[in-house]
Amino acid sequence: MLRGKRRGVPCHGDTINAFVAPVNFDEVHKAAWNFLWLAFALFATGYGSFTCFAITAERQMKKMRCECLKHIMYQDMGWYDQRDMSELASRISGDTVKIKEGLGDKLGEALGYFCQFLSGYIIGFSKGWNLSLVMACVMPLMSVSIGFLMKRMRESTARSQKAYAGAGAVAEETIGAMRTVASLNGESRAMAKYPANVAEAETVTIGVSKFVALAFGWVFFLMWLTYAFGLWYGGWLVSKQNQIIPDPRTVLSVFYGILLGTLAVGQIGPNVNAMSSAKGAATALFNILARKSDIDASDMSGEIPPTCEGNIQARDVHFTYPSRPEDPILRGYSLTIKKGETVAFVGASGSGKSTLVALLERFYQPTSGAIYLDGRDISTLQLKWLRSQIGLVSQEPVLFAATIFENIAPGGDNISRDQVIAAAKLANAHDFIMGLPDGYDTMCGEKGATLSGGQKQRVAIARALVRQPKILVLDEATSALDNESERVVQDAINNLMTHTDMTTIVIAHRLSTIRSADQIAVISKGVVAELGRHDELMRLENGFYRSLIELQANAPTVKDGHRPVEEYKRHVLMASEDGHGKALSDRKSSSASQASVGKSIEYVGTVEKEVKLGRIFELTKPQRLFFVLGVIASCLLGFSMPGISLIISKIISDMNLHFAAFVNSGTKDLTPLSTLYDSVANSSYIFFGIAVAILVASFVQTYTFRVIAEKRSQWRWKDITLDGRDISTLNLHWLRSQIGLVGQEPVLFVGTIAENIASGLSDSVPSTDLQERVEEAAKMANAHNFIMQFPDGYQTQVGLKGEQLSGGQKQRIAIARAIMKNPSILLLDEATSALDSESEKVVQEALDKLLAAKGRTTIVIAHRLSTIRNADKICVVSGGRIAEQGTHDELLRLNGIYTRLVLTNKKIG
Repeated sequence: MLRGKRRGVPCHGDTINAFVAPVNFDEVHKAAWNFLWLAFALFATGYGSFTCFAITAERQMKKMRCECLKHIMYQDMGWYDQRDMSELASRISGDTVKIKEGLGDKLGEALGYFCQFLSGYIIGFSKGWNLSLVMACVMPLMSVSIGFLMKRMRESTARSQKAYAGAGAVAEETIGAMRTVASLNGESRAMAKYPANVAEAETVTIGVSKFVALAFGWVFFLMWLTYAFGLWYGGWLVSKQNQIIPDPRTVLSVFYGILLGTLAVGQIGPNVNAMSSAKGAATALFNILARKSDIDASDMSGEIPPTCEGNIQARDVHFTYPSRPEDPILRGYSLTIKKGETVAFVGASGSGKSTLVALLERFYQPTSGAIYLDGRDISTLQLKWLRSQIGLVSQEPVLFAATIFENIAPGGDNISRDQVIAAAKLANAHDFIMGLPDGYDTMCGEKGATLSGGQKQRVAIARALVRQPKILVLDEATSALDNESERVVQDAINNLMTHTDMTTIVIAHRLSTIRSADQIAVISKGVVAELGRHDELMRLENGFYRSLIELQANAPTVKDGHRPVEEYKRHVLMASEDGHGKALSDRKSSSASQASVGKSIEYVGTVEKEVKLGRIFELTKPQRLFFVLGVIASCLLGFSMPGISLIISKIISDMNLHFAAFVNSGTKDLTPLSTLYDSVANSSYIFFGIAVAILVASFVQTYTFRVIAEKRSQWRWKDITLDGRDISTLNLHWLRSQIGLVGQEPVLFVGTIAENIASGLSDSVPSTDLQERVEEAAKMANAHNFIMQFPDGYQTQVGLKGEQLSGGQKQRIAIARAIMKNPSILLLDEATSALDSESEKVVQEALDKLLAAKGRTTIVIAHRLSTIRNADKICVVSGGRIAEQGTHDELLRLNGIYTRLVLTNKKIG
């Protein structure tokens, strides 16, 4: 404020008077000293203003980000289900920056200019009220214009920020799933989807920019109108020898005071613009801060029992997900689990098996009914204590971008390194961890990208075991492990349950792993349809559990001889030993280092190169007309302010004016920038021997596959061909269009089920019968029935990364997407691992018919050997090499690695 007042000090009238002939050197020296002291004052106040506001804004942004993250983390899961998590992340990072700008130097400058406006007008009215009043008559118009501008900016900022946050979510989702995008040749669709999401923000912001330009032009027009009228009226008053304005010195004092005050109003505009944007951005964040979660994990109230035994009881529980209130999941769910028991849940995908676990952890609140722990309603217990008694290992393991030790240790409080190592040994993770260069200090990468699926799962199991919970929940915990690792982990878990009174809940599709459970609960349509031990349920005629067992018992077994070659053109399968041979989808680079859309998924480091200004100008070619017009207008606007000196020089000989440069209030068109981001200077690279899709191609059709042995840490490839052609000479888009990939962890995109299935189509395919083709693909993948059970059917939103669907449902949609692509080569990387027995059988039959009819080449990567015994060729991968290959019978006669895997598989079964 002091900085603003100093700008209105009435030194200029005295200075001008001192230069009037004859020159009064005493007055000139006095005026010079006044300007010197003014310079020191402006330095001190300017430094203090910018420093204080910058510190305050940075601290406010830090505090706001922490509070927003805290409130988001403590919200209930129902709130998450109805929101896009990527959009929330964009708001925390982007909106808080806007708020910081509005609270920082922009606020300081606005206050300074406001004080300059006040001081200027006070001086003007005190020297000559009549001239000041005439010059100030346009101020109401200027005030109304700026006020209306602020209102429009607040409204537009909220809308544009929401649209840009959605676009940011699309970009994050696409880049995070680049392997899936590349396998679908979906780069062009992703590039088309992003501009579509920013179109609304572009329209809103361009419209507001036009209004802002009009408002600023109107303000400048009024300012210059004020100058012209003031000079004319002041001269008229002097000529009439008015007592209030007796001489030119008074006219100049009044004129300069009003001039500085009016200039301040014009320069407040850009700062007010930033403050209005900050207010609009703050609206969404404060809505988050103001929301009270129905299940608040930060609430330390509630009962804390002295001990936890692990007795669980569900009484007539009904539940509906908040995102799908019309689709009930549990319909009168009742079950009792005694302490120390092992209870297994089986049933079709989406039947509600995992829902009880979510309710037990209090991720959601039952619609009606209650769940009791040791006779106490869990809603009365302290949430932090309740969750500390439960160890959860989910079907899709989630690791953080930290070391392996730091990923295991958060499972409990004050965990020592010895405890982490002990838990890792129980989970059969210690050996592979010690085989890594940095051991337990190895970085896992973004979402565990540097580890294979089985390794991630074992780390997640160790994290659950390290706290020694009273209740252990295994939600398909061993589904990603190879046979030997699964046996060791299962033995360790069984040993742990034998020597402790831990209550264990197992959710599984593979029924051979749950036969020894104390109770087996068969879930169907949201109720417990059957309950009992394995033998008891097998005695039920036409029982659901018995039918599931019979389905798995009829799985493919060892047969003599081979199937006719014409049944499948080629059917190649790969088995891995002890996790040394990774599944293709597990060969990941860090997601932070993945290339942008349209580039190879390769990494060795980001090449940074300075972008020249001429390169940026080149990218503005599509908007060159607007760019040139904007530059010309800006220059004219800048020249107009110094031009006033030519007018005032007739009254004074030396008066300096300062003016803030043209402020670009427009919007950035993001579409042309895609070229810049796709350039070499902003791309990343991986220099390793074999790319995922190319490795697939090298195995299929011609079997030409030769790999040079490992030399230090680098790999090289040689002679990888498809139909006798070197794949490096083939069109990459065509090559990937020939391959259909279904990964171990299915990746779905934000949108409807129909849109996700249809993404398997190429861009050139006509969409006249699109819905029929989508439904046909879904039927072949055994997905049509569960899709039609949703109220919106194929128009059901899947959520971020398919979070609205169960694991089996997501996998079936991914299979339908691959079928929709109609590829010549089909790669199934544990494609049926997430399906229940009945769904797996139906889907496998559909795939078999598809392969037999079309003669496709197929690669199956599997740990379950029962699904690959009838393959034309089986390749056993060990230590990164093909150790054995042949048919099932040929490999058994070798009595090698494959034989050992088969024997291990029989022991597990």
